[in-house]
Amino acid sequence: MSAVRAPQSEMEIPAQRQEIPVLSVDELAQMIDHSILLPQQTEKDLEEGVALARRYRVKCVVPKIFQLPRTRELLKGSDVRLCAPIAFPQGLNPPEVKRAEAEWALQQGAVELDMVINISALKSRLYDFVERDIAGVVEAANRHGALVKVILETCLLTDEEKVAACRIAERAGATFVKTATAVQPGGAT
Repeated sequence: MSAVRAPQSEMEIPAQRQEIPVLSVDELAQMIDHSILLPQQTEKDLEEGVALARRYRVKCVVPKIFQLPRTRELLKGSDVRLCAPIAFPQGLNPPEVKRAEAEWALQQGAVELDMVINISALKSRLYDFVERDIAGVVEAANRHGALVKVILETCLLTDEEKVAACRIAERAGATFVKTATAVQPGGAT
């Protein structure tokens, strides 16, 4: 018995084969955000994590928000950037709190902000609220020349919600989006 396959859709047609660029270790390291965000990670873990980030010259270190001042000190003299997690890990703070947290983080030396989108508001289709939420953090970051990455937590979103979140983040002025915090069951797929 043979199976008959339906014609391929445009989505199933493979793209022409492209050569994959070879990256050096240094180039690859510049694509890494080294996070030290788990609640059970201690000050010793922070010190070891920053030393590792410095050794491999990764793009940035993302400590727990209260550790920004200490991390800034540990990073002195290196080219590793300081990134602050905003409303981590669930993104449920009101926009005004996220903006204030972003301002504080920027005053502590953060040059990148990883904000978690308000997943509940997005799922409730409160798109204006979500846009205002992101825009407040972006506005604070822009005053300091910082980047804003919006974490979508894709494992909790439908494809439609992922598209909506990306469009909202773009309208609000975010630099780019990230898939997940890595703390939710399922992570990024």
